[in-house]
Amino acid sequence: MEFGVFDHLDKNDRPLARYYAERLEVIAAYERAGFYAYHVAEHHLTDLGMAPSPSVFLAAVAARTTRLRFGPMIYAAPLYHPLRLLQEICMLDQLSGGRLDMGFGRGAAAAEIRFFGVDPAQTEQLYEQTVAFILEGMRDGAVTVPEEGGKQRRMPLAIAPLQKPHPPLWMGAGSANSVSEVVRRGYNMLLGQHSLAEETLDQVAQFRNEVTALGRPYNPMEVGVARAVYITEDEAEKIEIPRGPNIKTPPEHTPLADSVQARIATVQPDDISTGDLAPDGVEVMSYRSNVPAIAEFTFRHRDPEFRKRMKEWGAGFIVGGHNYGQGSSREHAALAPLQLGVKAVFAKSFARIHRRNLVAQGIVALTFADEGDYDRAEVGQTWRLPRLRAELAAGSDELAVEIEDTGDRFAAAHDFSEEERQILLAGGLLNHLRGDDTSEG
Repeated sequence: MEFGVFDHLDKNDRPLARYYAERLEVIAAYERAGFYAYHVAEHHLTDLGMAPSPSVFLAAVAARTTRLRFGPMIYAAPLYHPLRLLQEICMLDQLSGGRLDMGFGRGAAAAEIRFFGVDPAQTEQLYEQTVAFILEGMRDGAVTVPEEGGKQRRMPLAIAPLQKPHPPLWMGAGSANSVSEVVRRGYNMLLGQHSLAEETLDQVAQFRNEVTALGRPYNPMEVGVARAVYITEDEAEKIEIPRGPNIKTPPEHTPLADSVQARIATVQPDDISTGDLAPDGVEVMSYRSNVPAIAEFTFRHRDPEFRKRMKEWGAGFIVGGHNYGQGSSREHAALAPLQLGVKAVFAKSFARIHRRNLVAQGIVALTFADEGDYDRAEVGQTWRLPRLRAELAAGSDELAVEIEDTGDRFAAAHDFSEEERQILLAGGLLNHLRGDDTSEG
């Protein structure tokens, strides 16, 4: 096992020249400390990432290190001319003595794609075309390019990669289908930090089994797992961390109470997206580390009064239809409701990743045992889960729900695993990992 660092280069209050110099010093320290690799994200026109040209920044990394592997995570392939990106990659691999890793993606946000005059609907096609051109060029040592008169010409690469046939290529995966796609392409696999430990183990096992079934040897160094880590040694507590104006402390998590009562803050239809809960785009992306600011955008188009109600009431429930939370895997779509005081979401069904993110933040994600009970919900009603903690701890498949206004009762269902129940009892994944599962009563 080896350890590496994934970096966004979030903007802080340092002048940029100083910021870059200090970050490069930190990266050199990573190498001295024995880290294996360093990867940097690509973003545009947002404080989220100060490396809009990963190749430029990584060239500076190459000059300041001798052993550390590094690479983009990822190059937003639809934003590049394929020939230009191919040559940049070959240069970096040569400059670094063969220490480059490659990662390609479609781009993190539709808004950033549009900044380049690219239609987000075309990113899949552009991604495939660009990656195919680059890999073919490195394998063949030549590319086919246009020339005068509309003809095509085969040209040898003036600069080839040092690693043959090309630097290692990483691809993200978050589902069984995407793991199979990584294996099919013959890439290394990167698993995101959203997965629970049991899901990560399942995905690694699937990768190993499918690779060996194809007659290829399994190499554990072809699998990477991203995890956010905060070091709390006594010495580390003395270190002052400079924070820019848009880096705020995330909302606190508290252990699950014995019973939970709140008013219905909003009733939403089918197919509520993560964009409805925490929009993307340049207006919001600068607040990536400022959850209180992002929360001000939650349901702003779907229900403009939602945030006002939550602030007045201090807590609330959300009721939704089918496929609640569909869209991206962004954790902010769970963090923003938590910031506002959402205690539980009742839905006809959930998008898989968003349901998992709700659980990780300690928000109880429940479905209706009888979908007809969705029609009972009205904004302002008070619903109560009278035995929530005891029923979850006992492994009950259904939870009792009482409507205080009418005296009616119904059953809410769930499919929580044993680990997810423990996470909810603790008040979220971080509390669970710290071993804090004490009820507030």
